[in-house]
Amino acid sequence: MPSNMPSKLKILLGLLGVNILLGIVTAVTGGGGWFGVLISAVIAGLLFKGSNIVRIVVMVFAVLGLVFGAIGMLGLGALLALGAGEALLPLLSLVWGFVVNVFVLYVLTRPEVKAYFGAGEG
Repeated sequence: MPSNMPSKLKILLGLLGVNILLGIVTAVTGGGGWFGVLISAVIAGLLFKGSNIVRIVVMVFAVLGLVFGAIGMLGLGALLALGAGEALLPLLSLVWGFVVNVFVLYVLTRPEVKAYFGAGEG
């Protein structure tokens, strides 16, 4: 990692790595698809060496992730209410994705991270 990368961004990249691993486990066990894993990997790669445009695009993906995660939680919540134990891993994956997306929005709006991507203070 570049030495001038803000620590919040390094933490975010680590969380995205966990998100990728959780997505792989969920996909292998049949609880989800590979699309989320692919998107997380692309986002992590773009954030590693990106520009302000990449920062904005990733923030848009984070908002979309929050919207689709909320919709997914509604469906999985209904399965859990019916006693479907196999919905536990996808639910954990959705909750983790929700937390990571909130953290993405937090980190990418911090002044030091914006400066790293060349966005400046404004």
